[in-house]
Amino acid sequence: MLGAAEKALILPNLAPQELLTPTTSPSPFPQPYFLFSGTLAEERGVLAAIDLWEKLFPLCGHPLVIAGQSSRKVFLDELSDRIQGSLHAEHLTLIGGERHVPYEEMVQLIRHSKAGIGLYQPLPHLIGKLPTKFYEHLALGVPLIYPDLGEWARFGQRHPLGIGITEGDQPEKILARLAEFQAAEEREEYVWRDEMVKKGLEKMERLP
Repeated sequence: MLGAAEKALILPNLAPQELLTPTTSPSPFPQPYFLFSGTLAEERGVLAAIDLWEKLFPLCGHPLVIAGQSSRKVFLDELSDRIQGSLHAEHLTLIGGERHVPYEEMVQLIRHSKAGIGLYQPLPHLIGKLPTKFYEHLALGVPLIYPDLGEWARFGQRHPLGIGITEGDQPEKILARLAEFQAAEEREEYVWRDEMVKKGLEKMERLP
C-alpha cells in the first residue's frame, strides 16, 4: 500500500518462460460430471441435487458426484437409501459420508466438474446468507446451478456465477442455459485477458 506522495518502481519479471509452466492435476473422473459439494444435509440441497440430476442425466449422460460429510447417521442412512434407489445409481458416486473430505480434494473436484449444483432450501437461517460454495465456484470459474431467489439471485446477477433456476424450469431449458453460459464465459474471459494485456503493454511503454 502506497501513500499519496509515494512513488512506485515497477520491475519486469525476467524469469525464463520455461520455468513458469503451470502444474496441472488430472481430473479424478474420466468424463464431465455434475457435483454437489459441502455439508451433507437436506437443507443444503443434496437430495434436491439428486432429484434435478435424475432429470438431467437422460439428456446429457453426465454422472453426479456427491462430496461431503455429515455427522448425522440418520440422514446418511436416508441419503444412502436415496442413492441406491436411484434409477441411475451406477452413475452416482458418494465421496465422504462419515469421513471428512480434505479441502484440497474438494477444490480439485470443483475445478474439474462440468457444473456444481447448490439447491439450498429457502429456510430462515439460510435466506440472506451467501454459502461458501458460491465463492468457490466463482473463484474456480466453474458454473453453479442455484435457486433464483433473494440474495442468491442478486449475487448471481452481479457476478458470473452460473444459472439460477426455479422449480418449474424444464431440464432441457437448464442444459441449454448452462451451455450458453459456459460459451459466453469463455468468450468474455478471452476478451478480458486480451484487453488487459494490451493495457498493460501500453502502460509499460509509457514508463521512463
